[in-house]
Amino acid sequence: GRYGRIRTVVEGPDGALYALTNNTDGRGSPKQGDDRVLRIVPPRG
Repeated sequence: GRYGRIRTVVEGPDGALYALTNNTDGRGSPKQGDDRVLRIVPPRG
């Protein structure tokens, strides 16, 4: 996929979700940008 495996998702104090992704998982050669922290802001409503 685009972001690799999603490992952990937590809600931050600001109400946003923070997701940790992991692409190599000990396999292959790590590259810059393989592992990420994504911030997801839910729509207000």
